[in-house]
Amino acid sequence: MTDLAEENVEEEEQPLNDEELIKGHCVELFSTRDFVMEPQVITTLLAFFQAGGQPEKVIELLSNNYNGLGQYANLFGCWLSDLEMDGGFIETINNEHEIVASSSSNSVLLMGADVQQQIE
Repeated sequence: MTDLAEENVEEEEQPLNDEELIKGHCVELFSTRDFVMEPQVITTLLAFFQAGGQPEKVIELLSNNYNGLGQYANLFGCWLSDLEMDGGFIETINNEHEIVASSSSNSVLLMGADVQQQIE
């Protein structure tokens, strides 16, 4: 009777195969904020599909995790250029808040508050 119990334990502890590991890693990447904008998105998509991943899962993950922080930063930079703000001031703000690399959408608001203070 103990042999049967040991066999069940061994079956449950089987390691994941390579395809499952690849799909799991890809899902982790697709779940990160704005991953659709990363340069490695194409190679990650190819690996996911070659491992048998479902397109619906990718579409759901990439669209649900898209925030567009980089686009907000570019738009804000264009607005500052239109206002003819000092280039050094813009660079200082970008360096202080690291808006493009930030993991918080609040950085756009913080940057806006700094510019408002400068204008006043």
